[in-house]
Amino acid sequence: MCLGTLVANTFGITQEDIRKFREVMRPIVSSCANQYGITLEQVIEARKAGTMEQLDPCLSECVFKKTGVINDKGLYDPDTAIEKSKKYVTDPADVEKFNNIHKACIPVNDAPVGDSKDCERAKLLLSCLVKHKGEFSTLAL
Repeated sequence: MCLGTLVANTFGITQEDIRKFREVMRPIVSSCANQYGITLEQVIEARKAGTMEQLDPCLSECVFKKTGVINDKGLYDPDTAIEKSKKYVTDPADVEKFNNIHKACIPVNDAPVGDSKDCERAKLLLSCLVKHKGEFSTLAL
């Protein structure tokens, strides 16, 4: 829901598009949360409280990998993130803003990480996305 919430709350997409997006993301987030002993309710509460970064970083890794935002090599794939966002973001100005956020987070691929499960990189990516949320007054991760 991290990336999903970024897309849904940042841009002028319809409530119906938000509903569809959440419908697609809910089973992914729920499955990943279950793998790490986290309930979907805890994820939702952390999102609302702005404390997603305090959850197990492997939760973000799981969601990012299942959505293709982190690839099989454990690297952030901004092109995939941008491509997938096109289903929900259509306004050209919003597309540009979204692209800029994802381009700003590319350096997470160069950061040294010590785990073999890519959880540290996922945490860095989530932190980068959260850092840039301030660029949009309506964003609420």
